[in-house]
Amino acid sequence: MTLESSETRVPRAPVAQCRLCSAVCSFDAVTTDALRHSLRAFMAQHRHDGLADIVIDISDDVSESLPDSASEPVGAGSGVS
Repeated sequence: MTLESSETRVPRAPVAQCRLCSAVCSFDAVTTDALRHSLRAFMAQHRHDGLADIVIDISDDVSESLPDSASEPVGAGSGVS
């Protein structure tokens, strides 16, 4: 097994999309706990009449990413409503 130096992979931040209002959010979290907190905050903000339908994309492949419309970055310090 050899490593190819010509192909470097840059990890992409996880992206979440609310399928009820189409809001898209990229998470800039350096630790698992920070990511978990940010995801919970996004889910809390997007409970529409008690319902939530969130899609989370954690792949590194940019071609399969969610739409970038209305993209809003969320940091680890986001508050939970």
